[in-house]
Amino acid sequence: MEIILLVLALVFMAFSAVLTAVDSAFYALSRHAAERLRAESNSKPLSAILDEAESHAQAVKFWRIWFETASAVAVALLVSQWIENVWLIGMISTIAMAALGFVLVSVSPRRYGRSNAQKVVQSTATLVRFLRLVLGPVTNWLASIAKALSPGGADGEGYLGKERLRDLVDRASEGEDLDEESAELISSVIDLEETSVRSVMVPRTDMVVLDADHSFHSAMDLFIASGFSRIPLIGED
Repeated sequence: MEIILLVLALVFMAFSAVLTAVDSAFYALSRHAAERLRAESNSKPLSAILDEAESHAQAVKFWRIWFETASAVAVALLVSQWIENVWLIGMISTIAMAALGFVLVSVSPRRYGRSNAQKVVQSTATLVRFLRLVLGPVTNWLASIAKALSPGGADGEGYLGKERLRDLVDRASEGEDLDEESAELISSVIDLEETSVRSVMVPRTDMVVLDADHSFHSAMDLFIASGFSRIPLIGED
């Protein structure tokens, strides 16, 4: 029995590590790279994943959590074969899973997935597609629940959506790859689609305009006073 539980724990942990790398790889892959990979590989599973990115993202997250939980249960049952004290079983299992999970399931696979995004995506596309099909309509239910619970709504493009771009910009700005001003500019471009015209319009009473009859000197004074490099010119024509 101990051998079976040990094997199950290792298998579940391995699947969890693979799905962690997959999740990280898809987030590290740009839309352009994904479309090029689709054209070069001519893979039907990969094409299906890119067409339904959100549902496949939810499926990968669900199965990753499931395998992590299953491995924790298997470790707890394994420890219970040697120890009878329930509290001690829980403490040892928690410590073991925290250590193994951090090193083998979280940090290393994520780093590998980001560093070898195209290779990981291409080699695991069939597995990801299979896991999505196994869940069936459950994936759509999970996506609906995620949208309902998210304050701003879930990103409808899954791996290749705006939330991923925001995450990449935030990571770059935290390091030395992107300065704060550039990060703010990129974030503004990402959010431009959700910006209404009314929010960026200037009320007519607040507009700074230049009448066609103004002299050159008065026009220069207005430019200097307003700080604008361009001012609308108004007149009868």
